[in-house]
Amino acid sequence: MFETWLDTNVVRRWNLRLNTAEARKFFKYVQDFKLKIFLPEVVLRELVQNYADEASECRRKQNELKKSLAKLGFSVDEGKGDAVPGNLDDYFHNLLTHQCAEKSITVVPLSKVPVERLLDMAIKRIAPFQQKGERGFRDALILFCLLEHTRQPKQGPVFLVSEDKVFKEESIGVLAAEYGVDLAVYESVDTFTTFLDTLRDQLIQGMKRKQAERVRAFLREHTDEIKRFIQENAEFEEAFLSGGLFSGAPYLGTIRRVGNIVLKDIAKVTTIQEDSGEQGIVTVLITFEVRLEIELETEKLWVPEEPKRYRVGQEVEQIIPIFRPQLQMTRVNRAVVCEAVAKERTEDNRLSDLQLKEVKLRANPFEALRVP
Repeated sequence: MFETWLDTNVVRRWNLRLNTAEARKFFKYVQDFKLKIFLPEVVLRELVQNYADEASECRRKQNELKKSLAKLGFSVDEGKGDAVPGNLDDYFHNLLTHQCAEKSITVVPLSKVPVERLLDMAIKRIAPFQQKGERGFRDALILFCLLEHTRQPKQGPVFLVSEDKVFKEESIGVLAAEYGVDLAVYESVDTFTTFLDTLRDQLIQGMKRKQAERVRAFLREHTDEIKRFIQENAEFEEAFLSGGLFSGAPYLGTIRRVGNIVLKDIAKVTTIQEDSGEQGIVTVLITFEVRLEIELETEKLWVPEEPKRYRVGQEVEQIIPIFRPQLQMTRVNRAVVCEAVAKERTEDNRLSDLQLKEVKLRANPFEALRVP
């Protein structure tokens, strides 16, 4: 479960209910990836102050509007009361705290980093303190809040979504490493969710590779059964075996007999899982390639000797050479595709009950002829 931290400039883009389109998108990913969301206390306080300042400005404009309407002779109904609550700080703090609880966002208290360290970093202009100006104290509180909370080794990186470029400074990464934190910073929700999409694709591909390797090992335990199934059910086309024009393999001649078949390897396994109707069991549809070495007896036309050459005017006794059939044994490498069904226990991914269903030539027989 990945830890993800949010900065003020990200949450401020949303509304108080945290349900804008971007917020809904973000929390959908939170649910899909089971992310743990954290908000530094300094961010919560800053959000409260921002909303309180905005509401105060609205109240001031509201009062000015009432005065302007009164000067124009309009009466202002005072009976309905003021729409803006009296204590703005408490109002927005309670509202945001409630929203965080609803969204399972953990508010983390301020870190206990010594003031002397912050002062030293500020004087030396060490990030997140800016090289110019006096900015950086707020960012330092966010950073140390994150580092102090996650300083023990974690499984995987810790994510911070913030528009502040200072968090991508090299010195920030060095400081995070001192705390044993693998910190990854993303400047927006879009870049963060794009990363998660890529991560999901990688995880899916990794799971597919592991599943394919597990199934391949299972199939290799049944090589005798697979070989017997191929011998009893496969029908090889002559062009598939003998090669020739456009096939990518030399022409071997007319096939007279197919001899022994040796199963060389099982490759290119793909699987699809379906509900088996049994609790704890899934049905696995398996498609796999079997690479074979096939013994063939072929017949080629053979010229017993080179045709004689004659000069102009010379008497010709024989013009057409005599071709004689010649039988020869050879071995070729070919590949076929098999389809099978097995059962898999969800508890330990153990496979059983292999049932071979079909064997067929590859869709592109010429490609099969080039199998090493």
